[in-house]
Amino acid sequence: MISIIVPVYNASVYLDACLESIHRQSFKDWECIIVDDGSTDGSDLIAAKWKERDCRFKYIRQSNQGPASARNCALNLSSGELIAFIDADDHVDQEYLSVLYELLVGRNVEISVCGMTAETGSRAHRIFSSSFNGVVSIKEDTSVFVRLCENNLMYGPVIKLYKRSIIDHQNARFDERYDYGEDLMFNLSYLKGVNNIAVSAATPYHYRRHSNDTLSTRFREDQFQIDYAQWKAIFSFFEDSGILNDTAKQYLYRRLWGAVYDGVFQYPKVMENKPGYLKRILSIPEISSLKAYSSVFDCSHWIKNLIITRNVRGFEFYFKSFYNK
Repeated sequence: MISIIVPVYNASVYLDACLESIHRQSFKDWECIIVDDGSTDGSDLIAAKWKERDCRFKYIRQSNQGPASARNCALNLSSGELIAFIDADDHVDQEYLSVLYELLVGRNVEISVCGMTAETGSRAHRIFSSSFNGVVSIKEDTSVFVRLCENNLMYGPVIKLYKRSIIDHQNARFDERYDYGEDLMFNLSYLKGVNNIAVSAATPYHYRRHSNDTLSTRFREDQFQIDYAQWKAIFSFFEDSGILNDTAKQYLYRRLWGAVYDGVFQYPKVMENKPGYLKRILSIPEISSLKAYSSVFDCSHWIKNLIITRNVRGFEFYFKSFYNK
């Protein structure tokens, strides 16, 4: 049986469509655990309705503690040998579970992954998918694994089918101290118990992008610290797995370049109340390694030069001059 975990917080506009898409799955041996994380918009009524309509839906309500807590609660209550995650504002095609199940069981691997279509309103505008169909060995097919990471397919909890036995063996849980990036840490814990990944280029998962404020778009003063901590965790995973080759390093340092660049250009929002902000970013020890990988990231040469030389005053002068015009 597959346990489907759906954390809910104020998702009443989309929740009915999400649960309807689960109800219509061609794969029938599932339970769906809905954890309402203290919604105030009537999401609880929608969840209760589906529980009455189909006994495979189970509904739990808790005080607002964040998505990590909601997912952990559902994991602890679930009874399936396999685990899938679907977000409450997304929906899936009828064959979603079947695609992931046939990959996992048919290929005898530890995790299966498919693609997703990102949507804004009624318009599908971007597809996150792999051009590769088949089995990827993390240690033998590192370049393919890196492409999966670059295509944003490995680090979120959705579009995957997990084995409970590996979740339990790796003690993989979502870190409840954070409301952003906790899913990446869960996946890194799980991937330490994985040798092979079965991949489908199909995109039966529909991810809804919102124009309004969300956890993934909200301004955070600690954004760089979060991104940097995640980068170090990913780097450690590659290093500990023995797959830190040049392809992996290009991917990792391109990601670090992006984190540093985004952190630096967040400075105008924090420069009045964050003394030493730029210095802390440009003082990380990995700055010295970025020069060798400057070609993998696309931005102006003068920006790269100021970063590589840790030129805090140069950035301060630029931003203060630009924003005081």
